[in-house]
Amino acid sequence: AVSALDVGSGILSGVGLGSLVPVTFGNYAAGDFSRIMGLHVALAALIFLFFGIHFFLAEQQGMMPPRWVKPKAPALFTEEEQQKFNPWWPRNFVYMMSLILMTWGWILIISNSLAYLSHYPVYLDPFLNPRPAPSPTSPAASSITAYPPWFFLFLFKMADFISSFPALVATGAIPVIWLLIVPFIDRTDELHPLKRKVFTGVGILMITYMVQLTIWGAIAPAKPATPLELALVFLPPAIIVAVALPFVNPKENITPSERGLGKNITFTYLAIALIFLLSAVLLFPSPTLVGIIITITLLTGVAAYSDKFFIPIKASGTTAEKITPSMLERKKKFAEVLIAILFLMSVVVAFNMWTIPPLGFYSNLFGIDLGLIFLMLGIAISLYHYVVYKK
Repeated sequence: AVSALDVGSGILSGVGLGSLVPVTFGNYAAGDFSRIMGLHVALAALIFLFFGIHFFLAEQQGMMPPRWVKPKAPALFTEEEQQKFNPWWPRNFVYMMSLILMTWGWILIISNSLAYLSHYPVYLDPFLNPRPAPSPTSPAASSITAYPPWFFLFLFKMADFISSFPALVATGAIPVIWLLIVPFIDRTDELHPLKRKVFTGVGILMITYMVQLTIWGAIAPAKPATPLELALVFLPPAIIVAVALPFVNPKENITPSERGLGKNITFTYLAIALIFLLSAVLLFPSPTLVGIIITITLLTGVAAYSDKFFIPIKASGTTAEKITPSMLERKKKFAEVLIAILFLMSVVVAFNMWTIPPLGFYSNLFGIDLGLIFLMLGIAISLYHYVVYKK
């Protein structure tokens, strides 16, 4: 935490705003973190406030129609069209909660799983393996290059050819400023990205340059770049986008094809079963009998019903094949069984979480298990949505 605050105060001082360091970070050097903790609480409150504003605006303006329905702005459903949709409460709320839980579940699982890559050699994970820099007062500081986390590598490399610190900060802020002003300067009524080629091209180049600088910063850290090297890195993507993008046009009159949820849901269930098994293996010298039974039960059920449980749905909202009332009832009963299994697994994982040590190699399993619980609860809520509202 102190190192991160040192970086923040260094940035403020580097751009001539050193007087704001005590106001922003407080006396953290003496161990007083009350100011920065207060800022965390305030920022969290702002996030919830903006979420509330977002949902309020979504409720006021309604859903945005697909591009094949209304390809130009303002893309809004009329009041008559809005009446045909399901009410936000409680049906859409239940649906959104399932998506939120599953999304955060995968975020926690992936981010905490990546932490274990740091235990492998650098050449196996050049971007994720940490390279801690020595103390600035250490004799080794002159020979060992400071190395930031991989998501800051693009800024790290930019410092090799932008010597002025204020200029570096200003250059790094350009993409953020651009993203903030795009909605105000891109006033075309076309919704398809390929019909807004200038702004789409700039976005493609921004992503491309960030990827290039990240890789460059990993393989050649703290090595100044010559003008020729800069030209060889930055000009080809710009030329390709400028030449090719005008000739890439969107397909017209595209309608949604039949889509099925079976394979996606099956993959999710299989992933849950495998992750749960891996978690059980890592938590205990040998997997528990309960964990094995639950995992095999879920895996067998998903494999057996992968092509039968979810029926492909046409764009019109009608099912691709006729479902008799008895078939639908069987599917709902099976969904209820899966819900019970998922809740039981969530309870087992929750109890196992408290056996994980707070420090050491196994500490990240807490985040993995928490993500697994979110994922299972999200799918359980999705199945509840199916049981209650499927007609």
